[in-house]
Amino acid sequence: MPPAPATITSVVMQPTPLCNLDCSYCYLPARRSRQLMAPSVARAVATEIEIFNSLQNLQQTEVIWHGGEPLTAGIQHFTHLMDCFPASSEHVIQTNATLIDRQWADLFEQRNIHIGISIDGDRAASAQRRDYAGREAFDRIVAGVEVLRDRGLSFDMIAVISDPSPQRAEELYAFSLSLGASSLAINIEEREGVNIRNHHFTDHAIADFWTALWEAWKSDPKIPVREFERIRAYTLTPGQDSESPLTDPFPTVAWDGNVTLYSPELSGYSSPHYGGFSCGNVLKHPLHHIIL
Repeated sequence: MPPAPATITSVVMQPTPLCNLDCSYCYLPARRSRQLMAPSVARAVATEIEIFNSLQNLQQTEVIWHGGEPLTAGIQHFTHLMDCFPASSEHVIQTNATLIDRQWADLFEQRNIHIGISIDGDRAASAQRRDYAGREAFDRIVAGVEVLRDRGLSFDMIAVISDPSPQRAEELYAFSLSLGASSLAINIEEREGVNIRNHHFTDHAIADFWTALWEAWKSDPKIPVREFERIRAYTLTPGQDSESPLTDPFPTVAWDGNVTLYSPELSGYSSPHYGGFSCGNVLKHPLHHIIL
């Protein structure tokens, strides 16, 4: 078998496309669909991860459980999917936190799962996170976070920004500290998937947002900001020779085994001009063949 053409550091797994929220900026086309990933899909990916780790001399490839909302798969089914991977696997779950209770906290603690929480800031900043009845999710998100804090479980924070401004940046960083997050990550809202909103952000507005966030962090650098860490890592990375991999394909495996590369936002999405973006299915072809 030929070696993979690029380093595989993470694989995104979609246990279900279902989400219990209907955020106004969401790009997922099938977030009302109650489909579940079969264990056969998870086992196929687990086998491939072992191959990649062997080829790349890595301890583990990170398994990121994303959705939809992964917790809507139910704790029993989610545990069955995790059991398909070696016990030493590094697992990450990205959740809106509204369904976190003591039972989920038990699982996170027992399996040493790294947790990411999706929240956009305080109540006003998170107003676009609503359920299908139009009710704001903020109180439920914070309640889930409190379960984690009471258990002493750390978590990262990811925020979607639909209104970039210096004030928004300052308030966001202050909120991430007050929430108790271990790190902060930013996703500026984009027109993608089924989200067709176009805010026409100016370059000046975006630059002002990032400048203010940098100044807020620099004045009180208690937690890392993902984007700043990536820039730092990029600038410190030594030059690569012509035979070194230049990209991380960052495969996303949908609930049905279909694989998209580079952009998780393309999973399950079909363009009227280009059709679907799946590059193959792990139940039909090995993941390393799909990536090649």
